[in-house]
Amino acid sequence: MSKGTFVILALFVVAALGDVACSKAPANVPASALDPQKMPRVGTVDERFQSFNVEMIEVTGGRFWKPY
Repeated sequence: MSKGTFVILALFVVAALGDVACSKAPANVPASALDPQKMPRVGTVDERFQSFNVEMIEVTGGRFWKPY
């Protein structure tokens, strides 16, 4: 198989997978609802383990959000 044929085949496979990934679900599938109050607790997280994010642009003094 030549390199050009392989590239075309690879592009076709990527396009086909993208088409399948972006397709809508069948209409006859009912939507499911989750009620977190009824779900069993599987674990706890200590309140010391809180997450936060600091962007390097904020550390260096830049603007993180573009003003529109």
